[in-house]
Amino acid sequence: MTIGNANIPTAEADALEAVLRWAVEKRIEANVSYSEGARWISLRTNFLQYDSENNILQLAVLREGRETGPSGSLPGPGHSVGISFRRGHRKCLFLSTLLLVQPGNGDSETLIVRVPKQVRSVQRRAYQRVVVPEGHFVAAKIWEGGAPQKGAVAWPVCSGKLINISMGGALVEARVDQNPRLSSGEIVGIEITARPGVSLLFDGMFRHSVASGACHLGLGFHFPALEHETPGRSSISDLSEFINRVRGMRC
Repeated sequence: MTIGNANIPTAEADALEAVLRWAVEKRIEANVSYSEGARWISLRTNFLQYDSENNILQLAVLREGRETGPSGSLPGPGHSVGISFRRGHRKCLFLSTLLLVQPGNGDSETLIVRVPKQVRSVQRRAYQRVVVPEGHFVAAKIWEGGAPQKGAVAWPVCSGKLINISMGGALVEARVDQNPRLSSGEIVGIEITARPGVSLLFDGMFRHSVASGACHLGLGFHFPALEHETPGRSSISDLSEFINRVRGMRC
């Protein structure tokens, strides 16, 4: 079964429980993401318990993976959280609601979240970087502070071309004189021209920059929390379809 028109299968209702019980039995590590203001926060956790009667999941926050937002605390009840984990050659993702944060031993906490209605499953091959072949120009724009809101007046801080892309992130090449001078972890908007008249829009987290010849700079970005399907942003389905299109380009 698929979601929308994407080649991204979702666990059927009768298989969802099996997936979650497997994750709990194996104590699978999961990444939990949530937003606080304009910042994305990630937590490393382990699946701890699945309660089918009460429709809840428990995840233990790993001490070495505990990151909090600017407020210095974890999100509160009712906060939307994205959860992703690996299962064989696929990566599973779902969106849930945080119900409770239970204090644990020392500085470790347990997150109690609602069981999702569906889990998306993406081939991990999609997380391998696909290079745009020479002879193909894919335009890209970088927007300061995240993707611009619909109807807002805004201008990109730099423009360039897409070098490579995956479900995990992208590398954009820009002229040195357009260097946006971003800080590591800063959130930007990334607009990619998928085809004439059609653009994709994502939030991107700046990771690094690399020299690309004497006049150009490579800007590396991570796509945080795609499972959140933020309004006004392109979906996982859109990104997956575009990556497959780039993979099929010929030199």
